[in-house]
Amino acid sequence: RDDGTVFQYAHLVKRCLRSGGGSAILVYRRLIRIRIKGSRMDMQAFNEQIIQEFRANGGKVAMFAGHPMVILHTVGAKSGAVRLIPLVLTESDDERILFASFAGSKKDPAWVHNLRATPEIKIELASGTFMANVEECATEEAASRIAYQVTVSEQFKAYVESAHPRAIPVFKIHVLQPAGH
Repeated sequence: RDDGTVFQYAHLVKRCLRSGGGSAILVYRRLIRIRIKGSRMDMQAFNEQIIQEFRANGGKVAMFAGHPMVILHTVGAKSGAVRLIPLVLTESDDERILFASFAGSKKDPAWVHNLRATPEIKIELASGTFMANVEECATEEAASRIAYQVTVSEQFKAYVESAHPRAIPVFKIHVLQPAGH
């Protein structure tokens, strides 16, 4: 849709966060629903705004309350075009983990399909970019990581409940080439 809805919601999210309100994630979930029902351009414009904020603020994005962020440079499985995907990064025991929660959607995000087709990608952090192989966790390992994550994040727990019966894919990032090389 080209009615400015995404930017209206993004503005609302920023207002919620500035006021200390916890409803920002609910607004983000509404944006995901718009993406599912709306056009690809809505989410693309939303992602571009997040990427601009990420790059302008040393990797910080207000909407995600200081959580570490990455930008995946995925390759479209059909198109071969590079797609920039901003995501919250989970760091645990010297590992970098991505959860494809899609804010509790019943569908996997498109980037999951793209990573399965081409797992070797460039990843952007605030400190620079690096080449990586993104490995999908086996079912049991993914379930274990999800079970742990729901104990440390109420929001993630809500995503898991909302996404049910979809199993949320989990990915590990393996650095192939460090930043600056």
